[in-house]
Amino acid sequence: MTTAQPGTQATVTNTGTNEAAVFDFAIPQGATGATGATGATGPTGPTGPTGAAGTAGATGASGATGATGATGPTGATGPTGAANGLNAYGGLYTTATPSLSLSTSAEQVTLADQMPEKAVTYTPSNSITVTDAGVYEIYYSITLTPDTADTITVAPRVNNTDVAGSSSTHTLDADEESTFTKSTLATLSASDVVDLAVTATQSVTAPVAAGAGAVLVVKRVN
Repeated sequence: MTTAQPGTQATVTNTGTNEAAVFDFAIPQGATGATGATGATGPTGPTGPTGAAGTAGATGASGATGATGATGPTGATGPTGAANGLNAYGGLYTTATPSLSLSTSAEQVTLADQMPEKAVTYTPSNSITVTDAGVYEIYYSITLTPDTADTITVAPRVNNTDVAGSSSTHTLDADEESTFTKSTLATLSASDVVDLAVTATQSVTAPVAAGAGAVLVVKRVN
């Protein structure tokens, strides 16, 4: 049996003999049927495994340190700082034990030992002469022991005149030791002479204490 083209007639053919017939049936093919409906979507298959992460690439190597640059130019010089105020100084003292014969007339104190000095001289003797004009601090200290009760006054002098407001006065008993000391400021001119003097209300002998029993110092502060 064979299948003929759609629309043709069915036929029977004897491919044998009359004594031994062999029939070949040709049956036409039926018309193509309509397209069937789309079947439902099958279930989603399982997600495949995640692939392994790739290896991070290697960092580029750091370059060599560059050469040090040339030194820049030197900056301008800054302003000069203020002066320290010690442009002139000096001092005298005594390590002896001079005995002063005091009265109402001023008695200069003997000061034979010298301290380091700058811009002053130690002439005349027992005095300090300033070289430059300015404001000076004048300091003195003297320890006395009168042999008679008396009132004693000590004062620094400039050119044989007491410096105003700088004196120190003590009223003492006989053989009573006392230290006279004070610091004051005075405006001095070039070549002014500073010394230390003592007076009493009556005649009295007053030895100076041993050691540095008397000191006179000047220091320029402006």
